[in-house]
Amino acid sequence: MKAGQPTEHQEQASLFREAAIRAKADPRWSMMFAIPNGGKRSIGVAVKMKAEGVKRGVPDIFLPVPVGQWCGMFLEMKVRQGGQVSKEQRAFMADLDARYRVAIAHGAEHASKLIESYLKGES
Repeated sequence: MKAGQPTEHQEQASLFREAAIRAKADPRWSMMFAIPNGGKRSIGVAVKMKAEGVKRGVPDIFLPVPVGQWCGMFLEMKVRQGGQVSKEQRAFMADLDARYRVAIAHGAEHASKLIESYLKGES
């Protein structure tokens, strides 16, 4: 990550602040939620989460709003520059791609544009 660049956490938090504002005009934005798969955890917490069904590679955000051929949208957040998608993430997203719109967003602004396009029915 480049110095001075917002973290992935900051970008995702910014996206959810924007979603709360946009939800006033379009309630579909309020349906979006985070999937807390990432982050550093103790071994004990990681074991518990795995037992509860947490899986490697699952994207960060899900928007359970069907649009056109898609059942919803999964979004993987990355920093604006330099964010890399892991092998596990690519594999999981490939499995989702037949039924869900799947996208990788580099920053909150990019994520917002991707979601807006999806909700308009654009590919």
